[in-house]
Amino acid sequence: MLAEMEGKFDLFNLPLGWNNYKAESPNLVKIKSSEVVLWLIRFFQLPEPIIVESSQGGVTIYFISGEKKANVEFLTSGEMVATGADGQAWKVDHLPLALARIKSHFLE
Repeated sequence: MLAEMEGKFDLFNLPLGWNNYKAESPNLVKIKSSEVVLWLIRFFQLPEPIIVESSQGGVTIYFISGEKKANVEFLTSGEMVATGADGQAWKVDHLPLALARIKSHFLE
């Protein structure tokens, strides 16, 4: 799966300040964490993800279904933050529970 990401996104080679916020490019740890999320996305049958570099230098995975949107952001600090379809954000302590919560937003 990492090879798929590498083929779609040149996350490894973004220059310092690539986003005008002096952000570093996402590191391998963040990218590997995203790979785990991709596996969990399949498990929870979430909408097809959109994966982008975050403005903070991490990786953000967006889910969109109709009018509903949600995301999980992997910050360079090692923290994860999720935003549900209702726009409420929360710190992620347990990734599978966060994805289950996002899934429930799409089922409402």
